[in-house]
Amino acid sequence: MGTVPGAEPSLRRSRAPRRPSSGASRPSSTGGTRPVRLSPAVYRRRRRTAALVLLVALWVTVNGCRAVVDWATGSDAEAAASRDADRLAAAAPPGDDEPCPSDDELYGGVDEAVPPALDAALGELAANPEIVGRPVSISVWVDGWGEVVAHEPDLALKPASNQKLIVAIGALELLDPDNRLMTEVRATAAPEDGVVEGDLVVVGGGDPTLWDVGEHSLYELAEVVHDAGVTRVTGTLSVDESRYDDVRVAPGWTPQQIPGDAAPISAFTVKANRLDDTPAYLADPAYGNAQIFLQYLADVGVTVDGGVAADTSTDAEEADEDLVSMPSPTIAQLVDNMLRNSDNTTAELLLKEIDRATGGDGSTAGGLDAARAVIEGWCVDLEGHDDDGSGLSYANERSAREWREILQIAQRQEWWPMLDAGLPVAGDVDGTLAGRLTGPATAGNLRAKTGTIDVGRALTGVFTTAGGRSATFSVIINDDTGDPTAAVGPTDVLLETIASSTS
Repeated sequence: MGTVPGAEPSLRRSRAPRRPSSGASRPSSTGGTRPVRLSPAVYRRRRRTAALVLLVALWVTVNGCRAVVDWATGSDAEAAASRDADRLAAAAPPGDDEPCPSDDELYGGVDEAVPPALDAALGELAANPEIVGRPVSISVWVDGWGEVVAHEPDLALKPASNQKLIVAIGALELLDPDNRLMTEVRATAAPEDGVVEGDLVVVGGGDPTLWDVGEHSLYELAEVVHDAGVTRVTGTLSVDESRYDDVRVAPGWTPQQIPGDAAPISAFTVKANRLDDTPAYLADPAYGNAQIFLQYLADVGVTVDGGVAADTSTDAEEADEDLVSMPSPTIAQLVDNMLRNSDNTTAELLLKEIDRATGGDGSTAGGLDAARAVIEGWCVDLEGHDDDGSGLSYANERSAREWREILQIAQRQEWWPMLDAGLPVAGDVDGTLAGRLTGPATAGNLRAKTGTIDVGRALTGVFTTAGGRSATFSVIINDDTGDPTAAVGPTDVLLETIASSTS
């Protein structure tokens, strides 16, 4: 998986350990019951409440009215605290009984004609046999001109990793960008003279960046447990991964993708859960990861008499003695890494975290529901289908026009600079657009999320034309029988042509 910019520095430089093989799987459990899902209407009511509280706070600042302060810190304050008013100020949606804005209000008016020469050139480029000979959906919007290219714009196709844009929007809107996901080691008793008379529990926090060795790793975690004064545990080592559900794969993943492009999902993830490819490990990677942690504990001088527990008999609530906590990079940094390096594991774990943060049990489906509710709250009609967060699923479907509209409204949100900063830049070696769109009008200018699966290629992003016009676009290419790559060159030429316009 990719390197995360700005990740937490390591606690210590680790020695090079030996890595054991994983063993048999064990049953896993889920925690809690699923509350009622938050609907788009609830999101809209929360936005109105947050906006109202923000206005009252400003009024109080100016007038110094203590009575209003008392009112604002009452029952309404609790509702307001559930959302960050600053992040919701831009493009707040209408109320339940208010009509949605017009398309002109949502996407900008069309008040100028496309220059005839450019219009003709774009028509010719879109008629390229490599484009018309396979399922291709293209939508390009240029400010003032409107949708300058609309080739099968409503054709729903497999978007590949453009699906990660849904996750990024949900994460930046519904999670605190400054929060970190914590991997913890707890004990059922405090260590005395180096001995824990009880059990150890590793609590999975959904960190997608935890490695087996080196910086920010299991081995480092074992060293810190030893540094905390623990040399022996009389009980067992358990894993509590109840932060998320126990569904390991998305329905639309193919057997050829696992392991490889995809890996089973767990709240306790190590090296993207690619430490082994045995059926036992793939069925329960958290248990396999715990066995490796057990060996690393032994390597640094910590003995666990009972080994790894065969079930989740000891959970986090029973282990109230905190020994070690290892924080992930911030949510904003995780989003950046997910977009820039198209990190599949980060996408899947963030999606489950979104569900947990909005009252669910940490499921993929729940995270998608919550992220979709955000977008639908912007009055964007979503007709596509979502199946996972990484885009590996062959069941995902969405048209280029829908992706373009989503990204246009996202640009009006206050967190947009964080999403924009994570988009790969054309021609930049730091990202998935390193060797692509390197022409003079697009290199260093066009920023977009790439997407690649066997049957599809996708690109959704933004650029500024040579004439200073902002453009938002999406290109989705599918080919179930041939090579979708053949249409990438012609569509890139089309984007370069638009970006070169000086009008």
